[in-house]
Amino acid sequence: MHQLRSTQFYWKAPWTADASDVYSWLLFAIGKQVEGLSMSTYTLLCKHFHRYSPPPPLYSSCSTITKLSLHDCDTEIKENNEKWEHLKSLTFIDKQYCIMSAHAMAKILLGSPRLEYLILDICVFRGNFDIRSPSLKTLKVEDAWYTPHTQVMLNKFCVKKKDMVVPSSNAI
Repeated sequence: MHQLRSTQFYWKAPWTADASDVYSWLLFAIGKQVEGLSMSTYTLLCKHFHRYSPPPPLYSSCSTITKLSLHDCDTEIKENNEKWEHLKSLTFIDKQYCIMSAHAMAKILLGSPRLEYLILDICVFRGNFDIRSPSLKTLKVEDAWYTPHTQVMLNKFCVKKKDMVVPSSNAI
């Protein structure tokens, strides 16, 4: 008998969920060696007034994850040695404005040498961003807000203008 292998896993936290539920479902998805992982924790934000911050080694421990989509999760990378070596697509979507620091962006790009697609939706940018990655083909930034004195620098050889959507600069 053939076993079917699920390649995509989407989990939306129910109102009864807490951080241990999120962790359990992440372990389940990683144990199934999914290629695409999408997770929404908006209900935790509404219920507990804080963002869920998944333990970073969870993502890097699964070599099959090539597409990761995080909805309403903490974007700060806390581990210095975080490696997402197989990741090709990364999406951050937030209903309440995720805060993306230049430090977190640098760690994401350094730890993801195969990253081709980066989508940032509803984000507040803090600091001076230097988005340079030889593998990055598409950068999509939607509904972004910039704290005062924020600069975003792109390597024109890595991201083609036709593949980049950057809104007019909004200041908060």
